Amino acid sequence: MKKKKRLIFMLFFLIIFLTVGSIIVPRIRVKIELEKCDKIYANKILKLPDKKNDNVGFTCTGLFWDKEEECFFIGNAGKYKPNDKTFQASIEIVKKDFSVIKRDIPCYLKFENMRDIQGVTKSIDGTIWLCSYGENKVRHIDKKGNEIENFDIKEPSGIANDKRSNTLWILTKDSLLNCSYDGEILKMIKIRVKGQDQLFLDEQNDLIYFSAGSDYNGDSYIYTVNLKTSVVKPLYVLKDSYAIEGITIIDNKLYVLNDGYYHDAKTPFNQVNIYFLNKLKKQ
Repeated sequence: MKKKKRLIFMLFFLIIFLTVGSIIVPRIRVKIELEKCDKIYANKILKLPDKKNDNVGFTCTGLFWDKEEECFFIGNAGKYKPNDKTFQASIEIVKKDFSVIKRDIPCYLKFENMRDIQGVTKSIDGTIWLCSYGENKVRHIDKKGNEIENFDIKEPSGIANDKRSNTLWILTKDSLLNCSYDGEILKMIKIRVKGQDQLFLDEQNDLIYFSAGSDYNGDSYIYTVNLKTSVVKPLYVLKDSYAIEGITIIDNKLYVLNDGYYHDAKTPFNQVNIYFLNKLKKQ
């Protein structure tokens, strides 16, 4: 009887040990990996152009570089501050130097239940995909904002079009999803990094870059996902981006949108921080 009780106790202890270990060990591993990452500062910072209010820019939420049109498509949450009464979400088409808004797509006029826009991307046919986070939807629209189709995804934040397969990569709070254009989930990679939000697809190297961090007065992070192996690794610690809401890489430069005004961040401005990856400013 005593042997049986001892065995039960040992099994119980082993289960607790393995459970705690499965939680703590990955966190220790990630912390070690983060310590090894380059801790970098922006080489260049540009203010976002104003939409309505002077010297405020707009609340950026998603970034896509359109190589053909040579301009940025940027999601606009449609609020300057969290306590503003209504969302007026839109997509702003901005010049390459971020000096002026060329035109916009007022999505809130087309979709009554839409709140904020998060990620935004384009297909090769020129149509646009966006993450409607508050609706738990991904929407497909034309250049004028008219709906083509939509499908349900819980809490989508980042999105990228994969030209190689005509599919979408969508980041949520707990997963990276590869979806067909009609919303069928083709692949799921479980990712649970605190504050994971926006993404960029590097088709040439088969990598997804995504941003993470929810401390508006502390560090933010860039991670990569190897799409062949599903391995997730931290890459950079951003020492001066405090409210990331969009990333892309152009000509070896990492563009990071910050909506610090909305979040009352350590740097309380809506701006884009540009990191020259071949000439990093390290801590």
